[in-house]
Amino acid sequence: MRTRAAAIALSITTAALAGPLTPPAGPVSATPKTLQSIEPRIELNATNTPGDASAVFVISQPGSYYLSDNIDIATNQSGVRIASNDVSLDLNGFALIGNGSGGRGVTMGGVFPFNRENIIVRNGTARGWNTGIDVAFTINAVVENISAAQNVFDGVRGGAGTVITNCNSSANNDHGFVVDAQAVITNCQASGNQDAGFQVGAASTLVECVSRGNQGEGYDAGPGSTLASCVADANANDGFQLAEASVVRHSTASSNGSYGVYAEPGAVITHCSVFGNGFAGISLIAGDDVPSIVAHNVVEKNASNGIEAVGRASITDNVSTQNELSGIIVRDGSVVARNNVSGNGTRDIGNTGGIETFGDHNRIEANHATDNEWGLLIDGFNNLVVKNSSCNNSINDYLVFGGNFLGQLTNDPTNAGPWWNFACDEGG
Repeated sequence: MRTRAAAIALSITTAALAGPLTPPAGPVSATPKTLQSIEPRIELNATNTPGDASAVFVISQPGSYYLSDNIDIATNQSGVRIASNDVSLDLNGFALIGNGSGGRGVTMGGVFPFNRENIIVRNGTARGWNTGIDVAFTINAVVENISAAQNVFDGVRGGAGTVITNCNSSANNDHGFVVDAQAVITNCQASGNQDAGFQVGAASTLVECVSRGNQGEGYDAGPGSTLASCVADANANDGFQLAEASVVRHSTASSNGSYGVYAEPGAVITHCSVFGNGFAGISLIAGDDVPSIVAHNVVEKNASNGIEAVGRASITDNVSTQNELSGIIVRDGSVVARNNVSGNGTRDIGNTGGIETFGDHNRIEANHATDNEWGLLIDGFNNLVVKNSSCNNSINDYLVFGGNFLGQLTNDPTNAGPWWNFACDEGG
Protein backbone atom coordinates (compact mmCIF):
# COMPACT_ATOMS: atom_id res chain seq x y z
CA MET A 1 0.00 0.00 0.00
CA ARG A 2 2.80 2.39 0.86
CA THR A 3 4.54 1.81 -2.53
CA ARG A 4 1.25 2.23 -4.45
CA ALA A 5 0.48 5.49 -2.66
CA ALA A 6 3.92 6.87 -3.47
CA ALA A 7 3.50 6.01 -7.17
CA ILE A 8 0.08 7.76 -7.28
CA ALA A 9 1.55 10.84 -5.64
CA LEU A 10 4.44 10.94 -8.14
CA SER A 11 2.03 10.62 -11.07
CA ILE A 12 -0.06 13.50 -9.80
CA THR A 13 3.02 15.69 -9.28
CA THR A 14 4.42 14.93 -12.76
CA ALA A 15 1.12 15.72 -14.42
CA ALA A 16 0.96 19.01 -12.63
CA LEU A 17 4.41 20.02 -13.82
CA ALA A 18 4.10 18.94 -17.47
CA GLY A 19 3.36 21.52 -20.20
CA PRO A 20 0.54 21.42 -22.74
CA LEU A 21 0.68 18.57 -25.21
CA THR A 22 -1.15 20.37 -28.00
CA PRO A 23 1.29 22.15 -30.46
CA PRO A 24 0.65 25.77 -31.40
CA ALA A 25 -1.40 26.48 -34.50
CA GLY A 26 0.32 27.14 -37.86
CA PRO A 27 3.49 25.78 -39.51
CA VAL A 28 6.63 25.19 -37.47
CA SER A 29 9.51 27.45 -38.68
CA ALA A 30 13.30 27.18 -38.05
CA THR A 31 15.11 29.84 -36.07
CA PRO A 32 17.58 31.47 -38.54
CA LYS A 33 21.30 31.59 -37.66
CA THR A 34 23.21 34.80 -37.96
CA LEU A 35 26.11 35.10 -40.43
CA GLN A 36 28.40 35.63 -37.45
CA SER A 37 27.42 32.26 -35.97
CA ILE A 38 28.03 30.47 -39.31
CA GLU A 39 31.36 32.21 -40.13
CA PRO A 40 32.73 33.97 -37.04
CA ARG A 41 35.75 35.25 -38.99
CA ILE A 42 35.86 38.51 -40.90
CA GLU A 43 36.09 38.54 -44.67
CA LEU A 44 38.70 40.76 -46.29
CA ASN A 45 36.80 43.17 -48.49
CA ALA A 46 36.44 46.87 -49.17
CA THR A 47 33.78 47.24 -46.45
CA ASN A 48 35.38 45.31 -43.60
CA THR A 49 39.06 46.07 -44.30
CA PRO A 50 39.28 49.06 -46.64
CA GLY A 51 42.67 49.66 -48.18
CA ASP A 52 44.75 52.74 -48.69
CA ALA A 53 47.59 53.88 -50.91
CA SER A 54 49.92 51.30 -49.34
CA ALA A 55 47.76 48.15 -49.54
CA VAL A 56 44.66 46.69 -51.12
CA PHE A 57 43.35 45.68 -47.69
CA VAL A 58 44.31 47.00 -44.25
CA ILE A 59 43.52 45.06 -41.08
CA SER A 60 43.31 47.56 -38.23
CA GLN A 61 41.61 45.55 -35.47
CA PRO A 62 42.45 42.28 -33.68
CA GLY A 63 40.54 39.27 -34.94
CA SER A 64 40.37 36.35 -37.32
CA TYR A 65 40.24 37.25 -41.02
CA TYR A 66 39.99 35.29 -44.25
CA LEU A 67 40.41 35.80 -47.97
CA SER A 68 37.56 34.85 -50.32
CA ASP A 69 39.28 35.45 -53.67
CA ASN A 70 42.70 36.03 -55.21
CA ILE A 71 44.35 39.43 -54.96
CA ASP A 72 45.94 40.23 -58.30
CA ILE A 73 47.10 43.80 -58.74
CA ALA A 74 49.06 45.80 -61.27
CA THR A 75 49.97 48.68 -58.93
CA ASN A 76 52.78 48.93 -56.38
CA GLN A 77 50.48 48.43 -53.42
CA SER A 78 50.92 45.58 -50.97
CA GLY A 79 48.30 42.92 -50.84
CA VAL A 80 47.43 43.08 -47.12
CA ARG A 81 48.80 45.34 -44.44
CA ILE A 82 48.24 44.25 -40.85
CA ALA A 83 48.07 47.28 -38.58
CA SER A 84 47.04 45.57 -35.35
CA ASN A 85 48.29 42.97 -32.89
CA ASP A 86 46.57 39.61 -32.34
CA VAL A 87 45.51 38.92 -35.92
CA SER A 88 44.98 35.59 -37.66
CA LEU A 89 44.82 35.74 -41.46
CA ASP A 90 43.70 32.70 -43.46
CA LEU A 91 44.36 33.05 -47.17
CA ASN A 92 41.91 30.20 -47.57
CA GLY A 93 43.83 28.62 -50.45
CA PHE A 94 43.82 31.80 -52.54
CA ALA A 95 46.82 33.69 -53.95
CA LEU A 96 48.29 37.10 -53.37
CA ILE A 97 49.78 38.06 -56.74
CA GLY A 98 51.91 41.16 -57.11
CA ASN A 99 53.07 43.03 -60.18
CA GLY A 100 56.55 41.51 -60.04
CA SER A 101 58.48 44.77 -59.67
CA GLY A 102 57.41 46.34 -56.38
CA GLY A 103 60.07 47.93 -54.18
CA ARG A 104 60.27 48.18 -50.42
CA GLY A 105 59.64 51.89 -50.57
CA VAL A 106 56.14 51.28 -51.87
CA THR A 107 55.20 47.61 -51.69
CA MET A 108 56.41 45.76 -48.66
CA GLY A 109 55.24 42.32 -49.73
CA GLY A 110 52.14 40.24 -49.87
CA VAL A 111 51.62 40.60 -46.13
CA PHE A 112 53.55 43.15 -44.07
CA PRO A 113 52.84 43.72 -40.36
CA PHE A 114 55.04 46.43 -38.90
CA ASN A 115 56.13 46.23 -35.22
CA ARG A 116 53.32 43.81 -34.40
CA GLU A 117 52.81 40.90 -32.00
CA ASN A 118 51.00 37.58 -32.31
CA ILE A 119 50.35 37.41 -36.05
CA ILE A 120 49.29 34.23 -37.89
CA VAL A 121 49.35 33.91 -41.69
CA ARG A 122 48.35 30.61 -43.29
CA ASN A 123 47.04 28.64 -46.25
CA GLY A 124 47.85 30.34 -49.51
CA THR A 125 50.31 31.61 -52.10
CA ALA A 126 52.31 34.84 -52.31
CA ARG A 127 54.19 35.54 -55.55
CA GLY A 128 55.44 38.47 -57.52
CA TRP A 129 55.96 40.80 -54.55
CA ASN A 130 58.93 42.57 -53.06
CA THR A 131 58.81 39.92 -50.33
CA GLY A 132 56.16 37.24 -50.30
CA ILE A 133 55.22 36.98 -46.61
CA ASP A 134 56.97 39.61 -44.50
CA VAL A 135 56.57 39.38 -40.73
CA ALA A 136 60.12 40.55 -40.06
CA PHE A 137 59.04 43.23 -37.61
CA THR A 138 56.73 40.91 -35.68
CA ILE A 139 57.17 39.15 -32.35
CA ASN A 140 55.62 35.67 -32.03
CA ALA A 141 54.52 35.27 -35.62
CA VAL A 142 53.29 32.00 -37.15
CA VAL A 143 53.48 31.26 -40.87
CA GLU A 144 52.12 27.94 -42.08
CA ASN A 145 51.07 26.23 -45.29
CA ILE A 146 52.38 29.04 -47.48
CA SER A 147 53.92 28.89 -50.95
CA ALA A 148 56.12 31.93 -51.70
CA ALA A 149 57.60 32.17 -55.19
CA GLN A 150 59.11 34.53 -57.73
CA ASN A 151 59.40 37.48 -55.39
CA VAL A 152 61.83 40.35 -55.97
CA PHE A 153 63.68 39.70 -52.73
CA ASP A 154 62.87 37.03 -50.11
CA GLY A 155 60.09 34.48 -50.09
CA VAL A 156 59.37 34.57 -46.34
CA ARG A 157 60.81 36.90 -43.71
CA GLY A 158 60.27 36.50 -39.97
CA GLY A 159 61.12 38.28 -36.75
CA ALA A 160 62.35 36.90 -33.43
CA GLY A 161 60.61 33.70 -32.41
CA THR A 162 58.78 33.19 -35.68
CA VAL A 163 57.36 29.68 -36.18
CA ILE A 164 57.22 28.51 -39.81
CA THR A 165 55.65 25.17 -40.72
CA ASN A 166 54.87 23.33 -43.96
CA CYS A 167 55.96 26.13 -46.27
CA ASN A 168 57.65 26.22 -49.67
CA SER A 169 59.77 29.12 -50.90
CA SER A 170 61.15 28.90 -54.44
CA ALA A 171 62.59 30.91 -57.31
CA ASN A 172 62.89 34.12 -55.31
CA ASN A 173 65.57 36.64 -56.28
CA ASP A 174 67.14 36.61 -52.82
CA HIS A 175 66.64 34.15 -49.94
CA GLY A 176 63.99 31.52 -49.54
CA PHE A 177 63.54 32.11 -45.79
CA VAL A 178 65.13 34.84 -43.63
CA VAL A 179 64.30 34.77 -39.92
CA ASP A 180 65.71 36.44 -36.81
CA ALA A 181 66.81 34.68 -33.61
CA GLN A 182 64.98 31.77 -31.98
CA ALA A 183 63.04 30.80 -35.06
CA VAL A 184 61.46 27.36 -35.33
CA ILE A 185 61.12 26.05 -38.89
CA THR A 186 59.64 22.62 -39.56
CA ASN A 187 58.98 20.66 -42.73
CA CYS A 188 59.77 23.50 -45.13
CA GLN A 189 61.48 23.54 -48.51
CA ALA A 190 63.59 26.21 -50.22
CA SER A 191 64.59 25.66 -53.84
CA GLY A 192 65.96 27.64 -56.74
CA ASN A 193 66.44 30.89 -54.82
CA GLN A 194 69.23 33.29 -55.79
CA ASP A 195 70.81 33.37 -52.31
CA ALA A 196 70.63 31.02 -49.31
CA GLY A 197 67.68 28.71 -48.97
CA PHE A 198 67.43 29.35 -45.20
CA GLN A 199 69.10 32.16 -43.24
CA VAL A 200 68.28 32.08 -39.52
CA GLY A 201 69.46 33.99 -36.46
CA ALA A 202 70.92 32.71 -33.19
CA ALA A 203 69.39 29.80 -31.28
CA SER A 204 67.06 28.81 -34.11
CA THR A 205 65.78 25.29 -34.75
CA LEU A 206 65.17 23.67 -38.14
CA VAL A 207 63.69 20.19 -38.43
CA GLU A 208 62.94 18.10 -41.52
CA CYS A 209 63.66 20.87 -44.00
CA VAL A 210 65.02 20.62 -47.56
CA SER A 211 67.23 23.21 -49.26
CA ARG A 212 67.97 22.39 -52.87
CA GLY A 213 69.41 24.16 -55.89
CA ASN A 214 69.84 27.58 -54.30
CA GLN A 215 72.58 29.93 -55.50
CA GLY A 216 73.90 30.63 -51.99
CA GLU A 217 74.17 28.31 -48.99
CA GLY A 218 71.60 25.67 -48.31
CA TYR A 219 71.45 26.78 -44.66
CA ASP A 220 73.12 29.80 -43.04
CA ALA A 221 72.56 29.28 -39.31
CA GLY A 222 73.33 31.73 -36.50
CA PRO A 223 75.19 30.85 -33.27
CA GLY A 224 73.71 28.10 -31.14
CA SER A 225 71.28 26.88 -33.77
CA THR A 226 70.17 23.27 -34.20
CA LEU A 227 69.38 21.54 -37.50
CA ALA A 228 68.00 18.01 -37.46
CA SER A 229 66.95 15.66 -40.26
CA CYS A 230 67.56 18.32 -42.90
CA VAL A 231 68.77 17.99 -46.50
CA ALA A 232 71.14 20.35 -48.34
CA ASP A 233 71.48 19.30 -51.96
CA ALA A 234 72.99 20.92 -55.07
CA ASN A 235 73.34 24.41 -53.63
CA ALA A 236 75.97 26.63 -55.26
CA ASN A 237 77.78 27.42 -52.00
CA ASP A 238 78.03 25.44 -48.73
CA GLY A 239 75.35 22.93 -47.86
CA PHE A 240 75.36 23.90 -44.16
CA GLN A 241 77.15 27.01 -42.90
CA LEU A 242 77.14 26.95 -39.10
CA ALA A 243 78.07 29.77 -36.74
CA GLU A 244 79.74 28.90 -33.42
CA ALA A 245 78.20 26.31 -31.11
CA SER A 246 75.65 25.15 -33.67
CA VAL A 247 74.50 21.56 -34.12
CA VAL A 248 73.63 19.58 -37.24
CA ARG A 249 72.56 15.95 -36.84
CA HIS A 250 70.94 13.18 -38.85
CA SER A 251 71.18 15.34 -41.97
CA THR A 252 72.49 15.07 -45.54
CA ALA A 253 74.79 17.41 -47.47
CA SER A 254 75.25 16.32 -51.07
CA SER A 255 76.48 17.78 -54.36
CA ASN A 256 76.88 21.32 -53.04
CA GLY A 257 79.30 23.57 -54.93
CA SER A 258 81.49 24.37 -51.92
CA TYR A 259 81.72 22.63 -48.51
CA GLY A 260 79.17 20.09 -47.39
CA VAL A 261 79.33 21.44 -43.81
CA TYR A 262 81.35 24.55 -42.91
CA ALA A 263 81.43 25.24 -39.17
CA GLU A 264 82.83 27.72 -36.68
CA PRO A 265 84.30 26.58 -33.31
CA GLY A 266 82.13 24.63 -30.90
CA ALA A 267 80.02 23.02 -33.61
CA VAL A 268 78.59 19.51 -33.21
CA ILE A 269 78.16 17.45 -36.39
CA THR A 270 76.82 13.94 -35.86
CA HIS A 271 75.17 11.11 -37.78
CA CYS A 272 75.26 12.93 -41.12
CA SER A 273 75.84 11.79 -44.68
CA VAL A 274 78.17 14.16 -46.54
CA PHE A 275 79.05 13.28 -50.12
CA GLY A 276 79.94 14.64 -53.51
CA ASN A 277 80.54 18.25 -52.48
CA GLY A 278 82.82 20.65 -54.40
CA PHE A 279 85.32 21.28 -51.58
CA ALA A 280 85.82 19.40 -48.30
CA GLY A 281 82.97 17.37 -46.92
CA ILE A 282 83.24 18.83 -43.39
CA SER A 283 85.43 21.86 -42.67
CA LEU A 284 86.04 23.23 -39.16
CA ILE A 285 87.63 26.67 -39.07
CA ALA A 286 90.00 28.10 -36.46
CA GLY A 287 88.83 30.41 -33.72
CA ASP A 288 88.85 30.27 -29.94
CA ASP A 289 89.91 27.16 -28.03
CA VAL A 290 86.42 25.58 -27.98
CA PRO A 291 86.70 22.25 -29.84
CA SER A 292 84.15 21.07 -32.34
CA ILE A 293 82.75 17.53 -32.32
CA VAL A 294 82.48 15.43 -35.48
CA ALA A 295 81.17 11.94 -34.80
CA HIS A 296 79.40 9.05 -36.50
CA ASN A 297 79.28 10.59 -39.97
CA VAL A 298 79.79 9.05 -43.40
CA VAL A 299 81.88 11.37 -45.59
CA GLU A 300 82.57 10.25 -49.14
CA LYS A 301 83.57 11.33 -52.64
CA ASN A 302 84.14 14.99 -51.86
CA ALA A 303 86.41 17.01 -54.17
CA SER A 304 88.92 17.90 -51.44
CA ASN A 305 89.48 16.45 -47.95
CA GLY A 306 86.80 14.39 -46.32
CA ILE A 307 87.04 16.03 -42.88
CA GLU A 308 89.39 18.94 -42.18
CA ALA A 309 89.95 20.81 -38.92
CA VAL A 310 91.99 23.97 -38.72
CA GLY A 311 90.60 24.59 -35.24
CA ARG A 312 90.59 22.11 -32.37
CA ALA A 313 88.25 19.16 -32.79
CA SER A 314 87.23 15.74 -31.54
CA ILE A 315 86.82 13.58 -34.65
CA THR A 316 85.61 10.12 -33.72
CA ASP A 317 83.83 7.09 -35.18
CA ASN A 318 83.47 8.44 -38.70
CA VAL A 319 83.79 6.77 -42.09
CA SER A 320 85.72 8.90 -44.60
CA THR A 321 86.16 7.30 -47.98
CA GLN A 322 87.05 8.02 -51.61
CA ASN A 323 87.65 11.71 -51.12
CA GLU A 324 90.03 13.36 -53.59
CA LEU A 325 92.56 14.45 -50.94
CA SER A 326 93.01 13.20 -47.38
CA GLY A 327 90.30 11.34 -45.52
CA ILE A 328 90.87 13.35 -42.32
CA ILE A 329 93.34 16.21 -41.88
CA VAL A 330 93.90 18.24 -38.70
CA ARG A 331 96.19 21.03 -37.56
CA ASP A 332 96.59 21.55 -33.79
CA GLY A 333 95.21 20.05 -30.61
CA SER A 334 92.70 17.58 -32.04
CA VAL A 335 91.72 14.03 -31.15
CA VAL A 336 91.22 11.67 -34.09
CA ALA A 337 90.04 8.28 -32.87
CA ARG A 338 88.25 5.14 -34.08
CA ASN A 339 87.72 6.38 -37.62
CA ASN A 340 87.67 4.20 -40.74
CA VAL A 341 89.44 5.93 -43.64
CA SER A 342 89.71 4.17 -46.99
CA GLY A 343 90.31 4.86 -50.64
CA ASN A 344 91.18 8.53 -50.17
CA GLY A 345 93.63 10.45 -52.35
CA THR A 346 91.80 9.67 -55.57
CA ARG A 347 93.40 12.72 -57.20
CA ASP A 348 96.73 10.80 -57.04
CA ILE A 349 98.95 13.74 -56.13
CA GLY A 350 101.19 11.64 -53.90
CA ASN A 351 101.05 13.57 -50.61
CA THR A 352 97.66 12.76 -49.10
CA GLY A 353 96.85 10.43 -46.26
CA GLY A 354 93.99 8.47 -44.90
CA ILE A 355 94.74 10.55 -41.80
CA GLU A 356 97.06 13.55 -42.02
CA THR A 357 98.37 16.09 -39.53
CA PHE A 358 100.10 19.36 -40.39
CA GLY A 359 100.36 20.78 -36.88
CA ASP A 360 101.13 19.91 -33.30
CA HIS A 361 99.77 18.15 -30.20
CA ASN A 362 97.22 15.93 -31.89
CA ARG A 363 96.24 12.47 -30.63
CA ILE A 364 95.76 9.91 -33.42
CA GLU A 365 94.43 6.71 -31.88
CA ALA A 366 92.75 3.45 -32.88
CA ASN A 367 91.98 4.40 -36.47
CA HIS A 368 91.93 2.04 -39.44
CA ALA A 369 93.38 3.20 -42.78
CA THR A 370 93.25 1.16 -45.98
CA ASP A 371 93.75 1.79 -49.70
CA ASN A 372 94.77 5.43 -49.39
CA GLU A 373 97.97 6.98 -50.78
CA TRP A 374 99.60 7.11 -47.32
CA GLY A 375 97.81 5.39 -44.49
CA LEU A 376 98.88 7.87 -41.80
CA LEU A 377 100.87 10.96 -42.82
CA ILE A 378 102.06 12.69 -39.64
CA ASP A 379 103.80 16.06 -39.91
CA GLY A 380 104.32 18.68 -37.20
CA PHE A 381 105.57 18.06 -33.65
CA ASN A 382 104.50 16.30 -30.49
CA ASN A 383 101.71 14.32 -32.11
CA LEU A 384 100.83 11.04 -30.39
CA VAL A 385 100.15 8.12 -32.76
CA VAL A 386 99.04 4.90 -31.06
CA LYS A 387 96.88 1.79 -31.54
CA ASN A 388 96.20 2.40 -35.24
CA SER A 389 96.04 -0.16 -38.06
CA SER A 390 97.07 0.65 -41.61
CA CYS A 391 97.08 -1.71 -44.57
CA ASN A 392 97.29 -1.84 -48.34
CA ASN A 393 97.91 1.85 -48.89
CA SER A 394 99.42 2.61 -52.28
CA ILE A 395 102.60 4.45 -51.15
CA ASN A 396 103.07 3.19 -47.60
CA ASP A 397 101.14 2.59 -44.42
CA TYR A 398 102.92 5.20 -42.25
CA LEU A 399 104.97 8.33 -42.78
CA VAL A 400 105.75 9.91 -39.41
CA PHE A 401 108.23 12.77 -39.32
CA GLY A 402 110.67 13.27 -36.45
CA GLY A 403 109.59 15.04 -33.30
CA ASN A 404 106.41 12.97 -32.89
CA PHE A 405 105.52 10.06 -30.59
CA LEU A 406 104.79 6.88 -32.52
CA GLY A 407 103.80 3.65 -30.85
CA GLN A 408 105.92 0.77 -32.07
CA LEU A 409 105.00 -0.71 -35.46
CA THR A 410 104.31 -4.40 -35.93
CA ASN A 411 102.75 -6.68 -38.49
CA ASP A 412 102.03 -9.34 -35.86
CA PRO A 413 99.16 -8.17 -33.64
CA THR A 414 99.43 -11.30 -31.49
CA ASN A 415 102.68 -9.97 -30.03
CA ALA A 416 101.75 -6.28 -29.92
CA GLY A 417 101.72 -4.14 -26.81
CA PRO A 418 98.68 -2.04 -25.86
CA TRP A 419 99.99 1.12 -27.58
CA TRP A 420 101.51 -0.43 -30.67
CA ASN A 421 100.42 0.36 -34.23
CA PHE A 422 99.76 -2.36 -36.78
CA ALA A 423 101.08 -2.17 -40.35
CA CYS A 424 100.82 -4.71 -43.13
CA ASP A 425 104.37 -3.58 -44.03
CA GLU A 426 106.20 -3.57 -40.70
CA GLY A 427 108.70 -1.03 -41.97
CA GLY A 428 105.84 1.45 -42.23
